[in-house]
Amino acid sequence: MKKFRYRYSPLVWALIGVVIALTTGGLIWNVFNLVQYMSVGDNYKAIVYIVTVLFNLLLAIFSVSLTFNTAYRIGDEAIIMSFGLFRSKIPLKDVISVKHFKVSDKLVLYKKDATFSVIVISPAKYDDFVKAIREKRTEIFFESESEE
Repeated sequence: MKKFRYRYSPLVWALIGVVIALTTGGLIWNVFNLVQYMSVGDNYKAIVYIVTVLFNLLLAIFSVSLTFNTAYRIGDEAIIMSFGLFRSKIPLKDVISVKHFKVSDKLVLYKKDATFSVIVISPAKYDDFVKAIREKRTEIFFESESEE
């Protein structure tokens, strides 16, 4: 199974970093308060902080998963798109063509149901991506065009 990493823009990387930093700070602050309120026997505030800590943990797990588990994988039957904890599949039998728009430097998959997916990988990997898809299903048409 060939893997192609998702290409985030620098702004998205910065936002993910900010979310991870804020989540870490929130976890530390809320765990500190949870311990403090549990020691004095304030059960209501302890429950509120438990819920807040759980929410912070989920946000941290999701944010970290975006950095390590975001890619396109080309299998024998489908293209599997992983975006953090979420996955979706595009069956290769549904892909009719791949088009590279040179001016905007975008790679687009067109499917039988008249929908499309923009592939967000490094432009240097476009040829490898198309080659990997066409190795699995030679009927997929590839074209490269200049937008005008």
